[in-house]
Amino acid sequence: MKKKQKNIKRDVNVQPPPTIAGHMPRVYLNTPLLQFKKIKRREGAPYMKFYKKIYIDKPYWFHVTLKSDKDLFKRSERANWRSRDDFKSYPTLDDYIEKYVLPIKYKVDKKTAIKEYINTFIKPYLIDYNEIKYYPYPKKIKQLL
Repeated sequence: MKKKQKNIKRDVNVQPPPTIAGHMPRVYLNTPLLQFKKIKRREGAPYMKFYKKIYIDKPYWFHVTLKSDKDLFKRSERANWRSRDDFKSYPTLDDYIEKYVLPIKYKVDKKTAIKEYINTFIKPYLIDYNEIKYYPYPKKIKQLL
């Protein structure tokens, strides 16, 4: 049985840097035809180029993802584990991390590897959230800060 993920209070005043793609289109349809599928090393909605893109000036939602450092580290190795397609040697993501990632890729213990990953691939891309540029925090989020 899987352990429930713990919610850890994290800093939420960060904004990822702008992407080359600009706005990230979101599709919300009530249709059985739209299903997330495995596309190469990622999962996503297929045939995105056929969907009509609509841009709005005023945002109607505010999305924040809070994950522990450990969860971010595990997520970073998930596509590698799946694309390896060696589920006999590594039946679970945790097996892959313990038997391959830590001893071969990082050559350190798990705690140190997680810290190294966060310092190299996460922290350099976090910047302070600018409420003037990106809109003020919603009331419920502002209460958490």
